[in-house]
Amino acid sequence: MDPNLLISASAFLVSLLALYFSRRDWREAYRPIIIPRLETAFAGNQAIAYDIILENVGARPATKVRLLVCQQQLDACLAPNADADRLASLKRVFEEDSEIAVIGPAAQVRSAFGLTGRDSPTWQPGARLIITAQYSDAEGRKYRDEYPIAIKDSASFSGTRWIGAGPWRTTVTFWRRTRNSYGREYQSPMGSYTFGDADDAVKDAIAAFEKDHPGKGWAELADGYWVEERWKSENLL
Repeated sequence: MDPNLLISASAFLVSLLALYFSRRDWREAYRPIIIPRLETAFAGNQAIAYDIILENVGARPATKVRLLVCQQQLDACLAPNADADRLASLKRVFEEDSEIAVIGPAAQVRSAFGLTGRDSPTWQPGARLIITAQYSDAEGRKYRDEYPIAIKDSASFSGTRWIGAGPWRTTVTFWRRTRNSYGREYQSPMGSYTFGDADDAVKDAIAAFEKDHPGKGWAELADGYWVEERWKSENLL
């Protein structure tokens, strides 16, 4: 074989391989990446409620976004005798009708995702499951990524915090059980109180609530309260 022809063919093959790997790397770098994560919506003396967040951390829009889960694994993580309405709301996250049309780059969407606690929990505390994010890019290429989810307070991965650091703002919201026109029970807020001192926020909120509703203690009027904390980064140790 002519040596010049062999050199030319080899150079052409190398060019094709370089083009292939360059295009593959470009697709990996400029693609949607959907990450599901759990976040505490609010925490109170009786329960911790959660949101499931879908965030596109990639460089291109994601389309036809769905969450999938192994039904057997999901059932093993649910609390015994969970409230039927709350359970149905949680399971809707994984239904085909909940498919999201588009999530743009750096955008996120969220949905209620059950609760733990003494008041009709939907999850077993500390439960872990694998969630699959299924989605496409604008050209129709499909992706499936699996992520582990732990049912725990997102404000503290270990379950503890430094008391002395404290949040810079604490909001206490009192609620009571009520029913809508369809007979479904839900927690209706009765009033919120915001304070800067985390250590005394609940005590101060109870005093303010009872001042606004004279003649009765807060426990006679409300069924519980939520505590929402907003932190300054320098206060986290």
